[in-house]
Amino acid sequence: MTDAGVTASNSAPKITLFLLSGLAALGEFAVTAYIPAITIIADGLGVRTEIVQTTVSVGLVTGALAGLAIGAVADSMGRRQLLFPALGLYIMGSVFAAAAPSISWLFVGRVFQAVGAPARE
Repeated sequence: MTDAGVTASNSAPKITLFLLSGLAALGEFAVTAYIPAITIIADGLGVRTEIVQTTVSVGLVTGALAGLAIGAVADSMGRRQLLFPALGLYIMGSVFAAAAPSISWLFVGRVFQAVGAPARE
């Protein structure tokens, strides 16, 4: 076997590990970037800071409940089949939250993020 063949076959696990690590870190990054911006988001939406802080709690509770349901489904179907739909739901929730014209849309976006998060971890 040539050196090129060995290099190509050894790089596949490294790429997979890199992608899976990125998916796992995505949720932590989202929360870490979101928390410091709460006052800016509240000012932009014209609501009290406490209301925007509630979206963090709603996201955590929704994610915990979704994790129970999605975990059972993932165990029976396999995680790979749920990965891309869950990532799509997470991205859709992120877009909703980022473009939210009102606090209601921000809550909707955070819920979609929370439902999509457990299946990608």
